[in-house]
Amino acid sequence: MRDARAIRIQRRLGPAIAIELVERLVAAGLDTPRKIKAAKDADLKAIKGIGAATVAALRVRLPAVD
Repeated sequence: MRDARAIRIQRRLGPAIAIELVERLVAAGLDTPRKIKAAKDADLKAIKGIGAATVAALRVRLPAVD
């Protein structure tokens, strides 16, 4: 069963960010869009499956998130 927090975040980010990656963000303690937005690139890249392209995609999708 999917984590409800991950599902809510993934809906805000859109389909370009896979739910599996969002679940990893949540597992790493980044369980709100605000926390993901505030995270340093290096911290995001330290999460398995998240590289430069995913960090860039997150940055593009998060400016509108408060």
